[in-house]
Amino acid sequence: MSTIKSFLVKFYADNKFIIIAFLVWKIALTVAVFLLQYFVQFHPTYPYSEMLISTYKHFFVYIWGGFDGVHYLNIAENGYTQQFTQAFFPIFPLLIKILSFGLIPKLFVGIAINNVGFFFSLIIIKKIIQRSFPKIKYQFVVILYLSFPTAFFFNAVYNEGIFLCLSLLTFYFFGRQKYVMASISGAISSGVRLIGIFMLPALLISVLFENSKRVKLKMFYIMLIPLGLIAYMAYLQIMFNDYLYFLHAQNYFGNARSSDFILFPQVIFRYYKILTSVAIDTSTYAISFLELLSASVFILIPILFFRKIPKSWLFYSLSIVIIPSLTGTFSSVPRYVLMSFPVFFVLASFKPKFFYVIISLNVVLQLLLLSLFSSGVFVS
Repeated sequence: MSTIKSFLVKFYADNKFIIIAFLVWKIALTVAVFLLQYFVQFHPTYPYSEMLISTYKHFFVYIWGGFDGVHYLNIAENGYTQQFTQAFFPIFPLLIKILSFGLIPKLFVGIAINNVGFFFSLIIIKKIIQRSFPKIKYQFVVILYLSFPTAFFFNAVYNEGIFLCLSLLTFYFFGRQKYVMASISGAISSGVRLIGIFMLPALLISVLFENSKRVKLKMFYIMLIPLGLIAYMAYLQIMFNDYLYFLHAQNYFGNARSSDFILFPQVIFRYYKILTSVAIDTSTYAISFLELLSASVFILIPILFFRKIPKSWLFYSLSIVIIPSLTGTFSSVPRYVLMSFPVFFVLASFKPKFFYVIISLNVVLQLLLLSLFSSGVFVS
């Protein structure tokens, strides 16, 4: 017991700022949603909302299981029995099923997994910064993440937290020359989200263009990263006779997604047409503007500050925004960019006066988006 106590005391001392900031964020979100129930009208635009309400009763509880969350909970409970839910990758709902032990409500388990993943992501970010970017204050990156407009998704039944943690671990382990651990975390990540496989070309870039030694050994471990995706594709082929079912199911979840690839300029033109034809005082205009703005910022910053970002990170960061947009839309990009940790590193290096302006805008936007999310409006 003394050993455990000593470990916890040291862990708290080493990560005091992250622990306190994370708890303040959690409490603030809980209070905000509790109060929002008295100001917003809940009109969900996603299925199974009645199930959420009847199962979890309280608004400030069931609201966190909305949108993608209802599908993850359904898969955790019943497997891939509902058509087109194969668009959602299996690792996250599988963890919910296992860790609920058949006793704990799955919504709480899903939130806990997401929260734990996010919390440890912040710790890994601290380690990366202290090791490789000593001029950046890790506290600034933590505050940026917690205040970011879509950060509340880290508190919902979404896989953002666990995926961010796994992707950070992959780059962290690879940088520490722990290639087995890097390949394991990378392979798991590709079973959490499709974008996980883009760590493969990202790490190949670091090997091929950064004067790496032991190239063949590194490339062997890097090539293991798609195993999570390959395993899921094999499952889909066996069970549904379609190893690309996760792609073919995309356009059945709305938001103008296509299972065919759309050229990037076409996506930009589509948003130009939306913003010039839709009334400016509508939620459609606001969300479309937010999606385009998020995509633009998280594409331009890596390009403009490419000297501050390792080449492998630069490729990965751009992939996070550009690859999903090839389905014809920037829908969900304001949430996807949470995985673009290099951009947060760059933003944290700005002069304090700019940094504090960014934080203030972030907090206001997070509250606004949280109110829309809580009323059942799709925001990302």
